[in-house]
Amino acid sequence: MKKVDTEVENISSIIEPVMMVMLGVVAFIIVAAVLLPIYSLAGNSSLGG
Repeated sequence: MKKVDTEVENISSIIEPVMMVMLGVVAFIIVAAVLLPIYSLAGNSSLGG
């Protein structure tokens, strides 16, 4: 049982940073999907400058 616990610990220590990076990428995609159309509309409008 001790070996199984250490294996699970090793696997989780490898997966945690990968999941954090993936969550960061997903969050960036969501933010970009919201903000890019807004900037595009502002740039194309006559009020944009």
